[in-house]
Amino acid sequence: MTRTTVLLLTAVVLLSGIPMSATAATSQEVTLTVSVVDRNGNPVDDATVRATWDGGNATEETSSNGKTFVDAPPGADVEIDVTHDEYIRNTNYVVESASAEDVEITVAERGTATVEVTDADGNPVSNAWVRLWQDGNRVVSERTGDDGVHRTKAIEQGEYNLFVFKEGYRRNDTELTVDGDVSQELGIESDSVTVTFQVNDHHFGTPKPVQGATVSIAETEFSQSTLQSGEATTSVPVNDEYEVTVTKDGYNETMRTLDVDEESTSMDLSIRRTAAISIDSLADRVVVGENVSIDVTDEYGTPVANASVTVDGQSVGETDENGELRFSIDSEGEHAVEVTADGLQDTATIDGIDPSNESGNGSETATSNTTTGSSGDGPGFTPALALLGALLAVALMSRR
Repeated sequence: MTRTTVLLLTAVVLLSGIPMSATAATSQEVTLTVSVVDRNGNPVDDATVRATWDGGNATEETSSNGKTFVDAPPGADVEIDVTHDEYIRNTNYVVESASAEDVEITVAERGTATVEVTDADGNPVSNAWVRLWQDGNRVVSERTGDDGVHRTKAIEQGEYNLFVFKEGYRRNDTELTVDGDVSQELGIESDSVTVTFQVNDHHFGTPKPVQGATVSIAETEFSQSTLQSGEATTSVPVNDEYEVTVTKDGYNETMRTLDVDEESTSMDLSIRRTAAISIDSLADRVVVGENVSIDVTDEYGTPVANASVTVDGQSVGETDENGELRFSIDSEGEHAVEVTADGLQDTATIDGIDPSNESGNGSETATSNTTTGSSGDGPGFTPALALLGALLAVALMSRR
């Protein structure tokens, strides 16, 4: 670089207004001194140390003393993964808020576990879960193949808790010592447990059981109506997850996920009536000019205040706090009554009757009914009564 070039670069820095010391400060890093050792504290050389942090990473290898150096931003959370042909860690090592410090990472000798899962008849169980836990950490969580076998990836040699299970089968577990490449066979048995569903309507202060609601479980044949108590009961395979649906006419559909382990269980389900309003207490016929009263209620029979009411499309008012409104029918014929509230509506019809246009008033019929069978000699005086009187007279005369 020529003297002229150096002077030009210096001028650019000065004109930018950025102090040269500040520019250097942005590139400062802290150095982590990383030591990789085995469980006996012996240094492990030729181990690959990969460090990652937000926005960056670095990869180094340990020397014969098991050490290497990683430069990272100060205060960063650094996650360190160590790989080696003979050693391994089940979990990465994390340095929080990095500073210039010494970090010792312990690794263990490599091992594997081959797990075979069989049923009660000794047949291989495919797609069964194989899980290995160590010190509260889940190290392996994989499923068996078609042959009922799973071979783990490389893991630390040591003590593990081994669990195997499958949907519809009970769990089986044991302690497993991995001291190289080890094998283990475990059997599992199919089973089911009882599930009781309780369907209630939580609209009320004290939830009320819902009778006649249909409880269904997806991907099964179960579909049952609830009893008067709101209950429905069935058996389902253990260790599985189920989608439960509750339906009933006039109610909103409810869906829930049910997790079943190896104990009988229950599930509370809540359903509500579908939102609606309705017109109650409306007469079918009313004399023109007279008032008619309506009550507007919701799906639970609760009065609906401020519901808009129209007759033949013309507003006649809104319901009061009791859900009531009185209005008159001013013309003869059929009229459409509609109420709306909160996007809901209901309709009804009412006939306006004009008595002056009715044929006859029924008086002739009434008169005819009261005089039927009369001879004109008085109310109810008939030939049969006359004959009875004559017979009584003859009887009296014979006594003399």
